[in-house]
Amino acid sequence: MNLQEPFDRGREIGEELKIVLPSNIPGSMGGARIGKASGSSLEFRDYREYKPGDDIRRIDWRAYARSDKYVLKLYQEEIQPVVSLLTDVSSSMALPEPKAEASALLSGIVLASAVSSDCAATWWSFGAGMRCLAPLSRNFPSTAPVTPGGSIGLAQDLSEKSTLIPRRGLRIVVSDFLWDISPSEALNPLLKSGCPLLLACILAAEELNPKLAGTASLSDIELGGRLDMEIGSREREAYKERLSSHLSMWKDESLRSGAEFIVLVAEDIASGKITDLLKSKFFSA
Repeated sequence: MNLQEPFDRGREIGEELKIVLPSNIPGSMGGARIGKASGSSLEFRDYREYKPGDDIRRIDWRAYARSDKYVLKLYQEEIQPVVSLLTDVSSSMALPEPKAEASALLSGIVLASAVSSDCAATWWSFGAGMRCLAPLSRNFPSTAPVTPGGSIGLAQDLSEKSTLIPRRGLRIVVSDFLWDISPSEALNPLLKSGCPLLLACILAAEELNPKLAGTASLSDIELGGRLDMEIGSREREAYKERLSSHLSMWKDESLRSGAEFIVLVAEDIASGKITDLLKSKFFSA
């Protein structure tokens, strides 16, 4: 499965888009900005009294000689907006095949639009063990997309490595969200930092509205289970009701927790149709 081509197409599309970040969180304005946090760059702002635990290397010894008090020089900090992309590479993202292509293309869109918006971006994969595909950078990564093939959920991966993901800026998760855990359990590690969160749910048309009929053998691509059954209109309707309930549960929990949850049709995204993506408050053309 060659995912480089859709990834590159996503880059071309993303270069024409902008990331829209909230202005009330650190590192979230559209481009580098001067923040109020103390740091080690840019121009001098003020003094403050030394407190136990402060870095003694930042003490202004000339001021101490004049006042006999330990004071620190404070500087304005240039806060770089950050976009953290987390792409699901579990096996369920491999089938139907348009899901993997759509995921690669959407990843390219996110990373390229972050760069075009003067944001730093970092890219992680999960579902086969948490892995940093591209460290924090203002350049588009040279890393190729990972072919899906794992069975580890985001919650399990994040429980081990969530502290490695930047704790400011926007977080975007690309997945089918067909996980057998509650949305609140999955979202908790992502929301601890207070970062805005976009959940981009990619599902194939056949998953949203299946046409399968007759005798079928269904296999769990991740856990290996198998089920032989007869599928008719009643079974299809029951499936669609359960899927609708599952997606509603994710939407409701996202709304309650302040995250945004959008559903994208894999075939549309894979062909470059991004109308539904642009409905997100975090993207603009």
